[in-house]
Amino acid sequence: MITPSQIRAARALLSWDAAELSKRSGIARATIFNIENGVTHGRDESLSKIRKAFEAENLEFIDGQGVRFRPEGVDVLSGREGLVAFLDDVYSYLSANGGVVCTTNIDEQRWSKAYGEENAQKHFTRMQALIKRRNDVKFKSLTSVGHNTEHTSSYTEYRWAESQQSSAVPFYLYGDRLGIIVFEADPTPKILFIRSRQIADAYAVQFDSIWKNAGIIPSIDK
Repeated sequence: MITPSQIRAARALLSWDAAELSKRSGIARATIFNIENGVTHGRDESLSKIRKAFEAENLEFIDGQGVRFRPEGVDVLSGREGLVAFLDDVYSYLSANGGVVCTTNIDEQRWSKAYGEENAQKHFTRMQALIKRRNDVKFKSLTSVGHNTEHTSSYTEYRWAESQQSSAVPFYLYGDRLGIIVFEADPTPKILFIRSRQIADAYAVQFDSIWKNAGIIPSIDK
């Protein structure tokens, strides 16, 4: 778990005061003060929320009480555990920063099967709550002509693109992060999780070009 010294160091790296960390993590300022000063150890849930707030800003915590900005790179996330970690990062990043998420070729049935129906419903519910809480969070999704949606239609704007444009391999693009999802893997799915501003910006340009010419379709709310 994250330590008091790591919390102080992480705040210093980001030039955050305790009030900013409280806003980003949802943990009371007084609780943060008590944790940092050793008055209380802090509950696991509170420490996890603090850690995720920092990780959403590309910080990582390393052995020996250290903290640093996460270097650009590629991680491979596998199976349900990897999918959970990936979608947790999506949620944490948007909670802290807002922004636009661009996705392609999202098949909800495959996602729900890989994630687990109960986990999937919890994720949809928390995303709906986040959209209500932050009006600067938006989802745009390219899908093949004729494809309809279920759960996510309440917070996602869809457009139909030609099948070769909507991409055979799904991806999630947000901030400086790109997740390329391969379901034809064992265990499924395999996610190539790339942290690179240059790559993310290049994908964003391509996505926007296709988006402008894609067919507008109505959302389908259940």
